[in-house]
Amino acid sequence: MDESLNNNESNASTSSQLQQLVQSGLGLVGWLTILGLTLRLTVRDSIFGISTLYYMTPLALLVVGASVGLMNSLLKRKKTQILFWGVMFVVLSLWWKETDWKFHPSPTQSENDLVILLANIAQDQDFDHLANIVEEVEPDLIGFLEALALTDEQKHNWSTRFPDYNWTLIGGGTQLLAKGEISSPWVKPLEDGTRISRSIVNVKGATLHCFIIDVASTLFLSRAPALDLLTEFVEDSIDENVIILGDFNTPRDSVHFDDLRKNHANLLEKVGQSYAATWPQPLPILTLDQIWVNKQIEPVACEHRYNQNSDHSIVIGRIRVKSKRN
Repeated sequence: MDESLNNNESNASTSSQLQQLVQSGLGLVGWLTILGLTLRLTVRDSIFGISTLYYMTPLALLVVGASVGLMNSLLKRKKTQILFWGVMFVVLSLWWKETDWKFHPSPTQSENDLVILLANIAQDQDFDHLANIVEEVEPDLIGFLEALALTDEQKHNWSTRFPDYNWTLIGGGTQLLAKGEISSPWVKPLEDGTRISRSIVNVKGATLHCFIIDVASTLFLSRAPALDLLTEFVEDSIDENVIILGDFNTPRDSVHFDDLRKNHANLLEKVGQSYAATWPQPLPILTLDQIWVNKQIEPVACEHRYNQNSDHSIVIGRIRVKSKRN
């Protein structure tokens, strides 16, 4: 009898501890949601140190956090908390839909449009799969990032299958392919591992200054030096037709894009037709892979396509060059 009572008391104690642990976890989620929202409404990632928390609380996760807070308050039947988290959930869901779900109408296409494909293929060893996408999309310009795994044999197979493309290895795993001439490539490596390159590409009678950036992925370094330097470089080409391809490892709502936005536009924001986040697959929450253009180029369309062989989505863009001067 005593042993049975002791067991019951032990089980009750364990259950109580478990409930307290769950409540603590739910409370932490709630506070992180509130803190993440506060950062988004105020300083964003302008202060190095707290910027890591900003990157870890994108809108998608804030919606999840608000739903957890709402469910927890419903279980506790606290009307004030139910109202608070209910409003938070609705507001954040609408904000997320407006920000990350793009439904621009399908554009009228022109044979003079340029199609661009951007893919981070660090974990994608199925190059036949990529080749099939290229065959379907028929891009005029292709940027591969983190393509160090690409072997000479695979490059040969690509060249055989797609003889119309010129292929340039810019360095650091950056590969650029174009249905035209690629010239004057240069690359600027930064101390943190970021690489910025620029090539001049002539395709369909247009001359493009094509910048490619692969920002270092560490959470513990500021994105400001890399994006400030990129902005400085592209401003030197402000009168040219500028296109920027990149794995920015920085969400597009970062404060460090503010200067770039003055003369350049994010293609997905202007003409996107898909969910904005590109990483990590299969449930992306951050828009890391992006295409930007300057005012000399008219955005036409942009979509993000799931790539089952990578943790990054493929970005496919369509642009129209206003000036084709050389």
